[in-house]
Amino acid sequence: MRRLPRCPARLASLVLAAVAGSALAADEPASGDAFAPPGLRWDAWTLQPQLLVATGHNDNLRLQSAGQRRSAFVALFPTVQLQRQDGSSRLNLGWRAERTTYLSSRLDDSTNTELSADGIHLLGTRTAVAWRAAGQEWHDSVSQPDPSQPALPPDRYLAAAAGLVWRHDLALAEGASPRLELDASASRKRYRTQRALTILADADSASLIGRVLVPLAEPERRAGVELRRLRQRYPNSYQSLSHTDVRLLGLLQWEPTAEWSGQLQAGPQQRRFDRLRPTQGLLSWSGELRWQATPRRSLELGGQREASDVPGDGADAVLGTRWQLAWHEQWGATRASLTLAQVRSHYVNGFQPRDDRLRSADLALRHDLGRHWQVGLNLGWLQRRSSISGFDFTRQLGSVVLSTGL
Repeated sequence: MRRLPRCPARLASLVLAAVAGSALAADEPASGDAFAPPGLRWDAWTLQPQLLVATGHNDNLRLQSAGQRRSAFVALFPTVQLQRQDGSSRLNLGWRAERTTYLSSRLDDSTNTELSADGIHLLGTRTAVAWRAAGQEWHDSVSQPDPSQPALPPDRYLAAAAGLVWRHDLALAEGASPRLELDASASRKRYRTQRALTILADADSASLIGRVLVPLAEPERRAGVELRRLRQRYPNSYQSLSHTDVRLLGLLQWEPTAEWSGQLQAGPQQRRFDRLRPTQGLLSWSGELRWQATPRRSLELGGQREASDVPGDGADAVLGTRWQLAWHEQWGATRASLTLAQVRSHYVNGFQPRDDRLRSADLALRHDLGRHWQVGLNLGWLQRRSSISGFDFTRQLGSVVLSTGL
């Protein structure tokens, strides 16, 4: 039988990351020569339509170990952002789509769309609330087919998620400002194609995260503790993957300075399955460190270790470790980034032991032709090596892109 791909980061997690990122990010003024379409403005509203066109070649569309399907492709990425800035609050409404056409494999064509809304509200000088909601009609890549069966085109699914982040800085007599944060999110995902198999990967999730951070040296470093509870439910699956994930993490953050920024969190993770599967306990951690060597050069190092699950046909619990190294450089109107990554996955409760190693390298070049035009080049390499014969694959992908916006 066909085996479904491992789910990417849950939509709810993406929602929370976007909320937290938007709450922390500051608007950066762009130079007159940089690609930064100003948009159409009236009163407090700004409309920003953009379009990216890419053409290239993919030599392994369905990530197969043999009989690879390859094709040239043309892809369109339109986006529209409508933003309102009004004193202590900001509202952003967004729409984006991805239309990919494979000239030699039309069964793999896909159209993805997303509608989103997010906002930030300052409630006085010490309290802020950020929120985001999104709905998607999207496709999963077929990355883990059963080696005995031919791979099928991507599966279409519908997903919705919402998240809220509340942050409050306490004012103590000693002058320190401990920070309290509360994150809540929920998501729902339902497949619409190949229901005989994809029904097993339908999922509902909800999470609640509480966090306390204390400054060590204002404003550069903070330390604290985080309690995280995630409920993951597969309503149509008989494979006993529904579970509750609880983590107690110690935190250390370096706020952005002239050169260094980053964060580290580590602590016990316990996943209690509803039935049959044994409770899974381990030490989970994640961290990232950014070095701004010069105003135009930076290096990033990140790593993560956690337990997750692979839903669908052949479901399993997985222990994964990820490392990533990224380099960013800018020469005038030209920018480059190179990202190297490795993921090791150990399948815990499968019918036979399995260990995978996934390696990737991605190079992106961008050149700004002005505020409204940008050209670029993308090169990507992806390779998986597995302890089970037939799960290996290699993919190379390249494309040239043209971006424009008002």
